[in-house]
Amino acid sequence: MLNFSAFSYQISVHQS
Repeated sequence: MLNFSAFSYQISVHQS
């Protein structure tokens, strides 16, 4: 679950 959170965060930065 924690890994998913970190992944989601990076995805958000990429989407920006």
